[in-house]
Amino acid sequence: MLKLSTVEHEVENPDGPLTVERLRHPAEAELAARLAMASELFADSTRASFGPRGLVENCCLRLGSDQCHRMLGDVSFAALGLPTIESIYVRSEAGYQATIAHDPIDAGYVLTVSADILEDFSAPQLRFVVGHELGHQLFGHTSSVPELNRLAALENSRLGLLALSLNRYQELSADRLGLVCAGGAEPAIAALAK
Repeated sequence: MLKLSTVEHEVENPDGPLTVERLRHPAEAELAARLAMASELFADSTRASFGPRGLVENCCLRLGSDQCHRMLGDVSFAALGLPTIESIYVRSEAGYQATIAHDPIDAGYVLTVSADILEDFSAPQLRFVVGHELGHQLFGHTSSVPELNRLAALENSRLGLLALSLNRYQELSADRLGLVCAGGAEPAIAALAK
């Protein structure tokens, strides 16, 4: 019997007990190992090809430190016990999109935002967005996104509803950190309303 959360399913498997590793696609482990080996071998010489920073350097405009300071204002992430944002990149895409990734090579965080966010958001609203995205990283939400999306697709199931609930709680947790970084409710509400 395979137990998933509170839902039980009978599983007949002629090859023995069902384990998480047996559910993994055979190509995934091989590809992950090849990418890990390649990134170790070429981390210094091909930085633009590997890791979060390399991905954004190929498609985005990097902001200078003065621009970053103007964008984020005087908020001190260190004073809040948060890591600093090492680099900010701007993507030329429509809509309000932002992502943050940890760069294991430089041990910093790389933020990417759409050009529309820079044009339409005030500094406190931008700090809300940065805090929100940083919250997802610090709370470990990014590692569960693919699984949650798969479970949420099971619309009429208990697992699907649980996944949707968990996703909502993750968004609320990230919003709370964004609220602290924004310095109040007003900029957070304004950012969410856009």
